[in-house]
Amino acid sequence: FENVMEGDAVDLLKFPTPVYHELDGGRYIGTGHTVIMQEPETGYYNLGVERVCIHDKNTLSLYISPGKHNRVIREKYWAMGKRAPVVMTFGPEPALYLSAALHVHWGVSEYDYAGWMRNKPVEVIKGPVTGIPFPAFDEIVIEGECLLPEEERREEGPFGEWTGYYAGGRQLEPVVKVKALYHRNNPI
Repeated sequence: FENVMEGDAVDLLKFPTPVYHELDGGRYIGTGHTVIMQEPETGYYNLGVERVCIHDKNTLSLYISPGKHNRVIREKYWAMGKRAPVVMTFGPEPALYLSAALHVHWGVSEYDYAGWMRNKPVEVIKGPVTGIPFPAFDEIVIEGECLLPEEERREEGPFGEWTGYYAGGRQLEPVVKVKALYHRNNPI
């Protein structure tokens, strides 16, 4: 909490987020990160690695591949007519990033998996806005809400994957409205 911005003070454009590849559909801050959501029925926390593109100072698109746990969780909120709370963290420690990128079984939190790999629990802070715990030592943390698709969608993609191909093309995706932004001084 070295730097805290909430509401209208949130400005994602302050970070030097690049367009990585010539045909990318925008500035993708979502690389080397985790997306954290809480399953609404059981309360378990899932961490995943999904595409996150900046649209403006407080709006992101969040592309989650079909079948991924965070997509299932997001759709459960939408089926209840609710926005899905979400936390995104940037600059996680390697064990946590690896855990988020792996396909850990449904109902097993990647926090537990990372704790097993590092032989000690991951230190977390309860998010003041969402209540979702996030890693205490990441560089940048965003708390927000995934709007229902009927509320707002924006064009997202394509993004040049690290292996050198483009997948998916441009499509309308639901957005995340950022409620709070926290970052260290001079975040990596």
